[in-house]
Amino acid sequence: MDAWLIANVGQRDLHLDGRPLEAKRLRIEGERVEREYGTLRERISAPMLFAALDHLRSMPEKAQVRVLLVATDQADPRFREGDTVNCAAVLKRVIADRGMASKVLVRTAGDQPNLYDRMLEYYRSRALQRLEPPGERYYLLLAGGTPAANTALLLAGVWRFGEKAHALSVGEDTGRVRPMDIGRRIVASYRRDRVNELLERRDFAGATALLDAGSSARLVADAAAKRLNLDFEPSRNLLGETLSEIGGSAPAEIDALYAEAQRLTDDDRAAVMREVYWNAIVKWRREEYADFLGRVWRLMEASLQEAVGRVCGLNLADEHGTRADFERWVRERPALVALIEKELGEPLRRVKQSSWLLGVVLGWIVAQNPPDLPDALRNCHNAVQTLDRLRSLRNDCVLAHGFKALSRDAILARLENPEEGFLLNSLVSLLAVWGVTPGNDPYEQFAIAVKGLL
Repeated sequence: MDAWLIANVGQRDLHLDGRPLEAKRLRIEGERVEREYGTLRERISAPMLFAALDHLRSMPEKAQVRVLLVATDQADPRFREGDTVNCAAVLKRVIADRGMASKVLVRTAGDQPNLYDRMLEYYRSRALQRLEPPGERYYLLLAGGTPAANTALLLAGVWRFGEKAHALSVGEDTGRVRPMDIGRRIVASYRRDRVNELLERRDFAGATALLDAGSSARLVADAAAKRLNLDFEPSRNLLGETLSEIGGSAPAEIDALYAEAQRLTDDDRAAVMREVYWNAIVKWRREEYADFLGRVWRLMEASLQEAVGRVCGLNLADEHGTRADFERWVRERPALVALIEKELGEPLRRVKQSSWLLGVVLGWIVAQNPPDLPDALRNCHNAVQTLDRLRSLRNDCVLAHGFKALSRDAILARLENPEEGFLLNSLVSLLAVWGVTPGNDPYEQFAIAVKGLL
């Protein structure tokens, strides 16, 4: 196992004849010991640092240890006498001489070691960079050095190395090495907070990457990510696996999500359209506006097929199978053909089913004001008129025929009522064609379930 031991060099770390050097003369005394190293080296010790090295070398994993020592070398002349840069140079030599590590690096901090923010910035930006070769573990020795320097070492080490970081302490009186759980707890806390942030944003793929492999929380997050990609069968299977593993202890939301996943897998049209609606809502809230418009257009096209097909008596979702019957139905109504030709600005040569044409047909049907026309179809027509104002934005974006950027403001500005609620309510009107309401947000249910399993 390749490991790095990283330690601050404090004023009591280098000992001569069993006693630390004089703190007020540390730079001078350290320089003297380094200069006279040949005659003094057998009298040199570093109890806490040596104890940590012995601990690592005695581990069953047979660690190949490399050492990074961080010393002080302040620019301010008022504090330079107490700097540990020369002590670190001595420690580097003695560690190498005694074969306690295969490599020793010394790096120096020029700021006051009692300044927490300066120490943290130094560790994050400089001290822990370019440790070559990289290690499988990084042991952070929280022994020598100031509280600010050790706090910086711990926080920056966990930030830099994640789960590879392991904190150690050494009792100054006992010399006993004690592994500390604080590093793992910081990593776990960070991961938990980060997972919660990703869940709030409905970034289930990102949350999956941070969760433990094989855990129930990861299975459910992965199921959500696949459902968000409209990959329904694997999503259902992951939820089924979760229910099989944890049974009655599973969050209540998972049962409902599994039942929905079964309907989606069975291609229940109403369930699929409800899914497209919630999918669009997620994309809107994540500010993924091209994806949002793509889903809006799919929902609008499907609702137009359902609404017009209901009047025609045809399943227009089967576009190829009903093409001839739909063209015949249109051409049997001269007033409708005249309206289409007026909108086209040219003769109607072929009846091609499109969201634009179906919108014209639905508008003509509503204008006839038949007494038995359901309100859902009238509301669908109004919603289509609203959303059709976004046609040019959709056509010019990357999902259609162009590369123009999209923004929330650009979308809302096209509407007669530039409010988010007005836009999203239009999608609800489309959904109502199938006689369904949005119901509970399935992705909120997924987020609740994952949090419940953490």
